Amino acid sequence: MQHNSCNIFDHLTEGILVCDTNGLILSSNLAAQTLLIKKKEELDGKNVNELGPFSLNKQSFSLLHLAPQEEARLTYRETNLSVIRCAEGEGKIVYLLRDESGTKQLEEMKLDFVAMAAHELRTPLTSIKGYLSLVHEHFTHAETEEEVELKNMLSRAMISVEQLSSLIENLLNVTQIERGNLALRQQNEEWGKIVRGCVDLIRDRAGVKNQRVLLQEPKETLFAYVDRLRISEIINNLLSNAITFTPNEGTITVSYRTEQNNIVTSIADTGIGISKEDQQHLFEKFFRVTERLKAGAKGTGLGLYIAKSIVVMHGGHIWVESDEGKGATFFFSIPLEQE
Repeated sequence: MQHNSCNIFDHLTEGILVCDTNGLILSSNLAAQTLLIKKKEELDGKNVNELGPFSLNKQSFSLLHLAPQEEARLTYRETNLSVIRCAEGEGKIVYLLRDESGTKQLEEMKLDFVAMAAHELRTPLTSIKGYLSLVHEHFTHAETEEEVELKNMLSRAMISVEQLSSLIENLLNVTQIERGNLALRQQNEEWGKIVRGCVDLIRDRAGVKNQRVLLQEPKETLFAYVDRLRISEIINNLLSNAITFTPNEGTITVSYRTEQNNIVTSIADTGIGISKEDQQHLFEKFFRVTERLKAGAKGTGLGLYIAKSIVVMHGGHIWVESDEGKGATFFFSIPLEQE
C-alpha cells in the first residue's frame, strides 16, 4: 500500500513538499525534485530555508514566509514558480509548486499569432472596403428597382466589412493591452464632436433594423483630455452592442453630462437586458452573456474588456445598469480637460 501511495505521489504533475511546522522537509515528489533541480536525498530531511535562491520581486524569499492558503509567484534559478501553502494539519505543512514559465511562453505565442493574423487580415480588408465604397458611390442616384436593390446589397456588405474591421482592431488592441503596449495620445478634445462622429457612423447600421438613434447633448461645450481614437472605439463598441441586442424598431439613446469633475456618457437601449449574474462578468476578457442572449448575436467578448481597459487608462470608470427584458444602459466617466 505504501508503494502504491508513493507511485501516485510521484506521478502528480505538480510539485509537492511536505514539511513539519519548523520547515523540515519530510517528503517530496518527483515533480518537486525536477522543478528544484535536486535529488530526493537533497530535499528530504532538509529545511525549506536551505532551499534557494527563491526571490519575490528580486528580493530574497523563504517559503516559510507564506501564510496559510497564500500563493506567491517566485523566481527560482530563472524559473517562474507559483507556490501555494495549500494545506496544514497534524503538525504538517504542504506546499504546492507549479512551473509558470511554460504557461507564460505559451501565452506569448498565442499573442504573437493573434497579432500576426490580424495584421495580415487588415490589408486585404482595407482593399475590399475601398472597392465597395467606389461601387457604392456609383449607385448614389439609383433610380431603377434593380439599382436600388444593388445599392442596398452593397450597403449591407459595407456594414459587414465594418464589423469585420472592428473585430480585427479589437484583436490588435487586446494584444497591446496584454503586453502593456497600448499607448494613449491625449490632448484636449471637444467631447460633443467625438460623440456625434460615432453616432453618425452607426446610423446606417441601425437603419437596417429600423432602429432610432437619439443623441441628447447639454447646452455647454465640454472638453476632456483624451485619446480621441481610443474614446471613439469605446463609444463604437457600446453602440454596436446596443444595436445587436435591441430588436427591430427599438431605440438607442446616447447622452452625456458633467458630474463633479467628470464627463459621464451613457448609451441606453430598449433591448433584452442583462441578468444580474452576467453583469458581474461583463467586462472580463472573452466573456459572453448566457445562451439565451447569445442566440441572436455573435461576438468575441472582447469589446467591453477593451472598453474598460481604455477607460481605466484615462482615469475613468465604466459600469452598467440593467434589468432583464427592460434594456440596458452603459455608462463611462472620463475626467474633464486638464488646465
